[in-house]
Amino acid sequence: MQPAPESFPQQVRRVMGDVRSAVGAVLRELPGDPSRPHEVQKALKLDRKLGWKVSRLVSDADPFAATRFMLAPQALRIFLTAARRKGASDDQIQDVERAARSFDDMIARHAGDRSSFDMLIAGLTPEDRAAADLLHKRLAFQGMSYLLGLQARAHIVALFLNVNPEDNRRVDCVTLSGFVGLRRLREGVPFIVTRLRTVDDDGVDRARARLEPLDPAVDASQGVAVLPEFCAPSDLRLISRAAPGGFTNVELEPAGLGDTAAQTLFVSSVWRGAVSRYRDAHNDTGHSHATVRTPTQTLIMDIVAHRDAFGPIVARSEVYSDVDVGTVLPPTARPLDRLPLTEAAVSLGSGAHALRCPEAPDYERAGQYVFARMGWSADEFEAHRVRVEFPLAPSSVLLSFGLPSAPVDMPR
Repeated sequence: MQPAPESFPQQVRRVMGDVRSAVGAVLRELPGDPSRPHEVQKALKLDRKLGWKVSRLVSDADPFAATRFMLAPQALRIFLTAARRKGASDDQIQDVERAARSFDDMIARHAGDRSSFDMLIAGLTPEDRAAADLLHKRLAFQGMSYLLGLQARAHIVALFLNVNPEDNRRVDCVTLSGFVGLRRLREGVPFIVTRLRTVDDDGVDRARARLEPLDPAVDASQGVAVLPEFCAPSDLRLISRAAPGGFTNVELEPAGLGDTAAQTLFVSSVWRGAVSRYRDAHNDTGHSHATVRTPTQTLIMDIVAHRDAFGPIVARSEVYSDVDVGTVLPPTARPLDRLPLTEAAVSLGSGAHALRCPEAPDYERAGQYVFARMGWSADEFEAHRVRVEFPLAPSSVLLSFGLPSAPVDMPR
């Protein structure tokens, strides 16, 4: 029976073992400790960056992480020339060159180029994964900003939850969302502030929730109410348009280009009895759903729940690709669209001050406004957050928690 073909991770371990062994053999002939970059630099008279890479190549404990320190051809020639001057033998030099060719052959076979190879490696090491995620999300942000013609510095999506006073099996929701530093890069580009729809886990709207403006004096005829006190300029106007799947798109009227016409927008609505407080036939989780359509530097997503509404909450975050824009299914019904997310949900504690974030200086004050308008005590609410840098557009980000079971003596 023939042995199973070598997998990609197995080949990486083998090839990197050969590379590190060959380079290590050269370094062992030198004075000093090869795990100390400055000693490698001093012994071979290399520049600081190259000395650091050579040292990390042989000393990093993770062979997958060590691939990022593999020398490019020109740097390898400089290293080998310096090593030969310091007495490295021809056999040692040839061993390094042979191992380097095997590394290049591995890239050609599995990836085609170094950048694609680095993406493959990122999935095999947690340290590289977070750095690679951030790098490529930043590149995607820049590319989508150009293609879509707009971008924002921050996107805020907050959901405030409290027990409905008329039906303690239901929960009142206050949505507070906004964009900070929204700027258009091309004329005539539409901007969707939010997409409105309230559904159960299975995507069906059973709630018939009553929508109200947070401030009765504010026009909420578009489905959300602008909070002028927190907007810049303060006279922003919205337009509502019907969208597929029972959604309503709420759009911001066009503005000029660039920083001089940048806008900051906060909107809010109250949904009375919008969702179930307890687990039932249609719901296992409570969640907030951010639909990311605008290229944004930072997404701040909060669930702010009264401590008695659900008991202790353990929030979790998920992100789903929305490249299939034709779908109307909720993200959790599309498991194949789920993407890796390195940012985890965290608990922020209680009180309006927990909402503070540097990306949106007025967000904490807007949260205080929500508590004041609703007559709620901020100290009775616990905040949970996921902060996503350069969220993928288009995607859906979910912040969710498990619903408790209803008490056995609760009337139906």
